[in-house]
Amino acid sequence: MTTEVYRQLQELSLRESALANDVDRLLASSSQLSRDLSKLNLLRATTSSLQVGASALLSSLDGAAATAERISSSVRKLDAEQSRVKQTLHHVDEVKELRRCVRGLHEAMESRAWETAAEHIERAHAVPDDIARGGFAIQMVPTAEAPLEPMQTVREAADSLLVLFEREFQAAANKRDLQQITRFFKLFPQIHRPDRGLDLYAEFVSGIIAERAESALHVAAGPSTMLYAGLLTGLFEHIAKLLDMHAPLIHRFYGHNIDRVLDRVQVECDRQGIRILQTMFEDRGVKGKVAEVKTYSFSFLVSAFMSVNASSTSTTSGPASGLAPPAEREVDSKQLDALLTELSVCCSRFTLYRDFVRRLATDKEAPFILASGLGNLVAKMCEPAYETLESYFMRRSVERAFQLETLVEHEDEETAYSVSSTVDDVMFILRKVTSRALATGLPKTVTSTFAAVRRIIEQDYAGMIGRRLQDAQSRMQQSAGGGGVGIGALRGAGGLVVGGPGGAARAAAAQETEKRDRQVYVELLNAVALAAEYVDKIAVEHAAGHDLARLSRDLPTDSPHESCVRALEGLHTVRLRLSRALEEGINALYNHHIKNKVRPLVNDTFNGISYVLSAAQFEELGSAAEGTPAAGGEVGRRFSAGWEAILAPLRPGRPATSAAAIMAAKSTHHGLSPAGFDLLLRLSTRAFVRVLEKRIVGTRCNELGAIRLDRDISSIVKTCIAEASSIPRFQATVDDIAFYTTPEIAKQPLQKQYHPSADAEIRQRFERCREVCSVLTWEADDEAEATAQQDSQQQLQGGSSHRLIEELGLVKLSAEEVEAIRRECLIRS
Repeated sequence: MTTEVYRQLQELSLRESALANDVDRLLASSSQLSRDLSKLNLLRATTSSLQVGASALLSSLDGAAATAERISSSVRKLDAEQSRVKQTLHHVDEVKELRRCVRGLHEAMESRAWETAAEHIERAHAVPDDIARGGFAIQMVPTAEAPLEPMQTVREAADSLLVLFEREFQAAANKRDLQQITRFFKLFPQIHRPDRGLDLYAEFVSGIIAERAESALHVAAGPSTMLYAGLLTGLFEHIAKLLDMHAPLIHRFYGHNIDRVLDRVQVECDRQGIRILQTMFEDRGVKGKVAEVKTYSFSFLVSAFMSVNASSTSTTSGPASGLAPPAEREVDSKQLDALLTELSVCCSRFTLYRDFVRRLATDKEAPFILASGLGNLVAKMCEPAYETLESYFMRRSVERAFQLETLVEHEDEETAYSVSSTVDDVMFILRKVTSRALATGLPKTVTSTFAAVRRIIEQDYAGMIGRRLQDAQSRMQQSAGGGGVGIGALRGAGGLVVGGPGGAARAAAAQETEKRDRQVYVELLNAVALAAEYVDKIAVEHAAGHDLARLSRDLPTDSPHESCVRALEGLHTVRLRLSRALEEGINALYNHHIKNKVRPLVNDTFNGISYVLSAAQFEELGSAAEGTPAAGGEVGRRFSAGWEAILAPLRPGRPATSAAAIMAAKSTHHGLSPAGFDLLLRLSTRAFVRVLEKRIVGTRCNELGAIRLDRDISSIVKTCIAEASSIPRFQATVDDIAFYTTPEIAKQPLQKQYHPSADAEIRQRFERCREVCSVLTWEADDEAEATAQQDSQQQLQGGSSHRLIEELGLVKLSAEEVEAIRRECLIRS
């Protein structure tokens, strides 16, 4: 208790001290407060005087404010009266205008001035409805000649003129008087009957369309293959000309109401177009042909894939040498080609007309554009028939190409080589079919046709070539006693294939058999290479063509165009498959014909050659080389002869320029195509460089011998580069490469398949060999040599090797390799 009392006493003492401090501060500032109070007293006196003056000023302004309010009220009253006067005058003017229109309408009707009457009706309708139907107008406008209400008078006059205009328009339409038709056509909007005018014009155009189509059907006769395509084209062109001629007039007098005309015209267009297409299907027997092609079994292709031992020793081994399949009824290909062309033209003209109507219409998604009767018939009848017949035509053409297959000489400006005739035949049909599908302008047809074409090329054509490659490779390796290397990139639906006949009996016969089997294999590789090149050219041509651009420009959305682009890119997949098959085939040919000859070639080239030379020997060799500069020394001559012996049987031939040369060259053009020989040369050079590098590193030489070695290697490199530079190659443009490397299909670019500079690649292959020679022929400066002799330990640790790499700019060799080469190969004198 006492503690609590003390605590409270202490708190009270603290509060007392605080209050005492506050009082002391107030007392200390009392003088300042006094001065402030004095100032306030002075200001109060001044404020009092100002208040008196303000009161006097307010008393004087009260009178002026009252006067201003009276003036403003008077002005507002005058403005309201003036506004009412203006409204009254405008009302009177409108009634006077309506009165003039009614009187002028009556006079124009009496004088049969129809344009003037229509103009008066249009002006009468321009009068506001509340004025025209008001009591003042009803009292002031009627006259003895027109006693009815003004708007009733105008309405009855408009009805009378409508009947008159209809009669005159019909009469002019029957006489085909375009001047009178145009005269009355532009009067319907003036009498506020635009829909009737558009309907009459649509009936007029429809009548012309019907008459033109009827006369064309009666006049058309004869066995023309494009009869119905011409009729449909004439129909669409006639409609387009009529609409294009009158569209400005419609827009001028009817505004953006042309869709009403397009809708009515499309009805007649559908009727006539359906009639033409149905007549064509009946006359051409399209349904019967579709049913017939669906029953065709392609027995030739099937028997070719089903036969197990269908190998041949002819230059064009194939199913033609096997059991002949039974004769099968087929649709005539020439007639079918003409029918497909006619169907394609019909679809193309329909899509062009539809795009024209879409550009002309106000509503781009109107039903008469997207769901017309003719469009539905094309989608339900023409497209399925076209796709079925086109797929049959493509596959039957492939089958026919193999049935009529022969060996031909393919020549261009720089090369000539033997190849199967199926390549030109099939690729010609492929280009025709894809071009015809793109020309239709129908995304679904383009997509399905390209998918079918791709399937046929991959399974039937490429599958047949792949099967033959397997057979030819097996025979080629059996005749040489070697193992098999698979060719899987072109295997079609035929499955596994059993190899060809057995081995040879005598050495001469075995050699001849091996040569013949190799020639068959080379011709098949040429077919693959040429087909890949043709497919690539066809794809690039279509990608830059106007048909694909038209799809991109005219389709309302991007998705159909994208599907067409993806379908076109499917050809790239075919080309890649053919290119991979060519690479695998060239690998097999290299393993069979060249691989085992590379090391003996290197050994023969450097056999008996020493690179430990004295000064006299070096000068003697230099004099001999100057005498025959073209040969490049003994090593260069040996290598050139050996390299020629290996590659000559497979090198592309040269085109003949005279008749005698052509006859003489028919038995010599048995080499590879430029693309195949290019791949073979790359493989051969790569293997040769590996063996050559090992030979160089294992060669002992002194300083002069290293110089001779460098010259010999340079002559070998020149020979290889000259060989590579003589090959004409497929030059890929930047646009082609961009087309084939789209994000949708992350494929290899064209440069990897057909490199535009093989000689540059070969230079790069020889780079390590050249750097080894540079290391052997390098001579350090005097100061560096002295330093190296004084500090052998630093040399052993590789210090001079790093300096040598920096001075020579070596990129292929490491410091350890440089040191090992100079230590093991170089003999210091």
